[in-house]
Amino acid sequence: MVNRLDITTWAYNKTALNSYRADNNGGKSVRVDWTARADGHEIDGACASSARVQGPDTDQAKDSSNCSSSVWFDIHQPGNYTVTVTTHQDSGAEYSQNITLAIVP
Repeated sequence: MVNRLDITTWAYNKTALNSYRADNNGGKSVRVDWTARADGHEIDGACASSARVQGPDTDQAKDSSNCSSSVWFDIHQPGNYTVTVTTHQDSGAEYSQNITLAIVP
């Protein structure tokens, strides 16, 4: 059973951990990566997952058929965002974890 998610982000112009300078249009394309783990071991089957970004005028969600995955989000303005990843295990169990993402002007 999944009991940990390692969530990371990536984009150009990193300013700090999970923080990026906005592009000239004020927004940013950000990749969210995650690895599902159970007792320290990567889980690579028997679940799907989803990622959601919520913040200023933003509520986007994307699904993956894998336990561990990555997706891109287009964020349209600077601000602080909550990134939540949830695994949906075949057993019916779910596990969620979140991080804060910042897009700075």
